[in-house]
Order: sequence, then C-alpha cells, then structure tokens
Amino acid sequence: MVLLRKLKSFIRILKNDGVRGAFQALNSKIVKFFNVRVSKKMRLAWESRNGFVISPFAFRMTKRKYEMQRRMFFPQKIKFSIIVPLYNTPKDFLQEMIGSVLFQAYSNWELCLADGSDSDHGFVGETCKEIAKTDSRIKYKKLEGNYGISGNTNECMKMATGDYISLFDHDDILHPSALYETAKAINKKNAELVYTDEAIFESPNLHSVRHVALKADFSQGLLEKCNYVCHFTSFKKSIYEGLMFDSECDGAQDYDIILKLTERTKKISHIKKCLYYWRASASSTAGSSDAKPYTWEAGKRALEKHFERIGENVSVCFGNNPNTYLCLGDSMRKVSARKYIKNRIESVF
Repeated sequence: MVLLRKLKSFIRILKNDGVRGAFQALNSKIVKFFNVRVSKKMRLAWESRNGFVISPFAFRMTKRKYEMQRRMFFPQKIKFSIIVPLYNTPKDFLQEMIGSVLFQAYSNWELCLADGSDSDHGFVGETCKEIAKTDSRIKYKKLEGNYGISGNTNECMKMATGDYISLFDHDDILHPSALYETAKAINKKNAELVYTDEAIFESPNLHSVRHVALKADFSQGLLEKCNYVCHFTSFKKSIYEGLMFDSECDGAQDYDIILKLTERTKKISHIKKCLYYWRASASSTAGSSDAKPYTWEAGKRALEKHFERIGENVSVCFGNNPNTYLCLGDSMRKVSARKYIKNRIESVF
C-alpha cells in the first residue's frame, strides 16, 4: 500500500511538473533518506569507535574504498613525516589527532611529536608514549621547555626522515584518505607542494561541520592576500633545506613557510577534496579569528619578509577582513580567483 501510494504521488508530480520536476522531487527524497541514515551511522561510528581511533566510516568512507586505497601501489613509495608540535594538548584532542593518523589508508608515514607541554600537563607525554608502544611509526620527544610554536615545530623537523613533510596541528583531524590522495598527486603530477580543501567542525562532533573551505588552485597573487592554502599542506623535504620556522611569525608560521616554499618551487598541486578537519574550539582560530588576534600581525610580518626576499618594494597593509592583506607597490599582482559553490558535496565527502 505504501509503495502504491508513493507511485501515485510520483505520477501526479510527473503530470503537473513534467519529467524534470518529478526527478527533482525523487532526488530530494533519496538525498534526505541517505543523509538521515548516514548521519545516524556517523554518530554511531563516532561514539563506538575502537578506543580513540576514529572509524573511516565516520567520514562516510566505505570499507571497500578504504581497503582499495590501502592496497594501492604507487611507483613512488613516498614516506611522509607528519610533524605535530604539542603544547598542553587536551587529552581527547590528542588521542583523536593521533587516531586519525593511525587510520590513514596510506601506511608509509611517521608521526613526529615534539612536546613542549608544562609540568601540569604530564599526561600529554604519557599518552604519546603509551600509544607509541603499539606503533613504531610514532616518534615522541619531550622538549626541555616550550620554545613556542615555531621552535617546537623546528624540533619536529629534526626528527623527520621522510621524503615529504606534512603539517598537522595538535588538535585537528585528518580524513583517512589525506595521505593517499597526497601521494597520488605527487605520483601523478610530480608535485613538490600539495594542499587540500578543509572543513571546520564543531568540537567534539565530527559530523557537525560549520564551514567548508573549497579553495582556488594555486595563485601567487591570491596567496599574497591571505593564507588560503593553509591545511592540509605537504611539501618535498629537499625544497625545505636551509629553511626554518620563524619565531617572529608565530601565529602565522605556516603562512611564512608556505611563502618561502613557493619562492623555491612552482610544482604546486591543489587536491579538490576536503581531507582536513579543523577543530572549532574556544582557543582556536577555527572558532573565531578573535581567538588569536596576533595572527593578523604575524601574517603581515611574514608577507613583508617575503617581499624583502624576492626584492620587491611593497607596502603591506591590513585588509578589510581578519588575516587578509593589501599589498601596495610594484608587485600589484592582479588576483583572479574562481568562484566556488560552498555546498559542493562531492568535495566534502
């Protein structure tokens, strides 16, 4: 009876709105049903995950796809060094961050953790050491003190032995395909710097996405207006030689290093998939740019140093929006950024 009633309803819509209208109505019903079912399964996967390790299904990833990626052979077997400077990281954030690395479909990686936490946060080291016992790819180092975000990151770099470096914040989460897709781009395009799209989620619910950043392909002019590259960024270790993360740019140290790297390579690839989950919490810039207002000033310093290195006489001013800039002078690059549909579902999942 239910099926007959639905069939009659479909025929009525077909008569009134034509074929296109009927299939639009049918499609909306299917999408609604799928979203409800997946949302429930995502929630269950999140709540009943194996200890702290997040199931790939929490990202709407099927077991078949996950296993296919795990078995994939690449001509270049790239080793990734994922560098994570730690400082007083909340335990649940720390566990989930490490868990998202452990569940990467691409397995040739090492996780380099340099810990500058104070004595009140001894659980950070204890947690890392406990997990490291189960997987030799996890490398942990307790620092003598907190050297700041750049100093701690430089300590991570000393631990790295991989072919490529991947930048990862201590309270965020990687999609299970993050390294797989990055390795794929490197093998296919011989890329030396790779970045992905990213999502901001409401902590602690991974499935509560606040915003999705669907980025432009690489544009030097656009990069000189704001750090739109951001997460998830990986780069060839050889093009980093002689560089360091600059403590004068703390708060925008990733922006500074990306600018330095783009001065050395033009082999840059953008993966149009959302593979990085940026946690929105009270202390993160994902929650609000007001959480860390010093980042705007730090970004300005990074840009000024960039123009000085490339020998351009440019004055850097603050833009109308937080963490954006106006560059006035003989650079004056015209920026042409493509427009993107914010709700491009295939890029998010």
